[in-house]
Amino acid sequence: MILAFALFATGCGEVQRMKVPDVTKSATLELVATPDLKNVRELRIQLGGNVSGHGMIWGDNIKTQRFSGGFNIRITKPWTQTNCVLHYQPDGVTSGGIGVRYRFVGDQK
Repeated sequence: MILAFALFATGCGEVQRMKVPDVTKSATLELVATPDLKNVRELRIQLGGNVSGHGMIWGDNIKTQRFSGGFNIRITKPWTQTNCVLHYQPDGVTSGGIGVRYRFVGDQK
């Protein structure tokens, strides 16, 4: 399953949000910059939630992050693309929720 999500909010570097739809199943999440952004130079991601079991998230030039129970992971990377694909893989997860907040930093068009 691929989820594409972009909030068309005004301003450069707007925080956007999405959720893993079903934490018991693998998912691919596509983070997309708002269309008013150019010259992307950084990507900031915050993953948080609570899962029963273990999970991991990794992606394009993003190191694998492993977690269980309650967690809060922050990732900041130099970035030049207007999208980033993250992959989620559960291991024995039976319930919970995972939220993703992200921001592409660049110049406004």
